[in-house]
Amino acid sequence: MSAQATSRADAGEAIPADGESPSRGRLRRALRVEIALQRDAFVGSSIFATMVLAITLPGFARLGGILLGLALWAPYMFAMGDVPERRAMRAALGISRADRVRARTVLVVMLQAALSAVVVLVLLFGPPRVPDAGGELPMMAWHAVVTGISLPVPTSALWSDVLTWLPALVITHIWVGREALRRAGAWVLVASAGTFLLAYGVMSLLPSLLIFLAPGLLEQVLLRGVDGELIGGGWITFEGLQALAGGAVLLLALVVLVWRSRTWARRA
Repeated sequence: MSAQATSRADAGEAIPADGESPSRGRLRRALRVEIALQRDAFVGSSIFATMVLAITLPGFARLGGILLGLALWAPYMFAMGDVPERRAMRAALGISRADRVRARTVLVVMLQAALSAVVVLVLLFGPPRVPDAGGELPMMAWHAVVTGISLPVPTSALWSDVLTWLPALVITHIWVGREALRRAGAWVLVASAGTFLLAYGVMSLLPSLLIFLAPGLLEQVLLRGVDGELIGGGWITFEGLQALAGGAVLLLALVVLVWRSRTWARRA
């Protein structure tokens, strides 16, 4: 290590690895600091997710919605741990406010992705939905037997469900993320719940809106409607259309989140 690098290390400045940009090196260091400071949130979420899985997998109850709520309020949860002592510690370690914002955004996305993955496991391995008056509701998975082992295989109903609430979760982070970086107020909780419900409602109606706006085109594309009845000579079901539309919105929302997080960092 050169004398210049040694002096930078003594000053607490992040030294990037070979070929790594200084910005990425600072982000990597800020991430390590944030993970250490927010360890309680990660540990608590892990324990809670494990408990939900322990209840769900034997078939006792379907509790994925609770984990989804925890993922929804992840920005607020991290903001609660942002006490003055921790802010002083970051300053002492040379973590700038911009790097803190970038690292916090990455941590929220990481936690939300992990909890969302557990929700998908709950949908796959949890008990089946209760039949309604008209018959069995769509199953999230059918089971294939491989070498004597029954494995769940996702159906279009699963992807339709996941790609309805997952874009809503990302959109909620875009809307409340900046405020959650500033303070942990009750407004963040209320805004998170309201934004998610509104976005979820819009995502649920998106296929119907597409059919309304382009009926002629979708009659050629759509094979079966929401009730499973044949409506055209296409190649995709209503649930498949829901999944495709949700996937497109999810990709767009992730792009917007990256752009917004950079704006938050510049204005920190």
